[in-house]
Amino acid sequence: MKIILSIALITFSIITWFFSEDQRLRRFEAQMKTAIEQNPELLAEAILDNPVLFTKTLDEAIEDVQDEWDNQRAAEESELIELALQFPLSPLVREDEVFQGAADGDLLLVHYSDLACPVTARSFQTVKKLLKKYPARLRVIVKHLPQKMHANALISAQYYEALRIQSEELAVNFHAQLFSQTTNLRRGEPFLKHTARALGADMAQLANDIHSKEVEKRILQDMDEAYTFGIQASPGFLLNGVPINGAYPLEQFEALIKKIGSRHYVTN
Repeated sequence: MKIILSIALITFSIITWFFSEDQRLRRFEAQMKTAIEQNPELLAEAILDNPVLFTKTLDEAIEDVQDEWDNQRAAEESELIELALQFPLSPLVREDEVFQGAADGDLLLVHYSDLACPVTARSFQTVKKLLKKYPARLRVIVKHLPQKMHANALISAQYYEALRIQSEELAVNFHAQLFSQTTNLRRGEPFLKHTARALGADMAQLANDIHSKEVEKRILQDMDEAYTFGIQASPGFLLNGVPINGAYPLEQFEALIKKIGSRHYVTN
């Protein structure tokens, strides 16, 4: 009986100590908060006295916030993807569209592109890996989303479309040349002309088509479609009706393709 009573007293003492310790800690935190609010120079002095510790603590706090934002963003994107899988968006697929990849593939990837954007150029490397991995399934359409921040974006899109009028092969090769020489694009239209001429384009026809109503209408049509789908900047994608904003890694596209599975997809 004495042993049981002793154990009970010891247990009670420990619990009491923990609760009182917790209360003391809360009181201390409240006092510290009040002190800092009333004397902010104390915090400044503490930072100056312990810069390494402060920097480390701040970095850890930023990482925690970033992780929280990333998790929240991932959750929101997951919800949007699930919604888009149920109600996929339907891009316009024109009769004279230029396709890369499988002509009858069940996976349609629309790449909304700024042809003068280095990030968009790098994102197309991911597209090329996808084409290699899904040669019988994936077909790719390049559409235009030139950004005002890139001085040569719009004229590059005009050249692409003017060359497409001459031949699909010219357009595809021109697209490849621009994305492999993004630094040279800073030279502007002289570089575009040089590239088109080297590919064997009819330069007289090209000069007529660059500023034609047909080319202007097509580019504006692409841009309006991207904005309607919530894609505001390049690179942007639409994979079987599911919008993807940004230069995502290969693994993310593969995960989406796995989710899509063999779902039937209809375009305009």
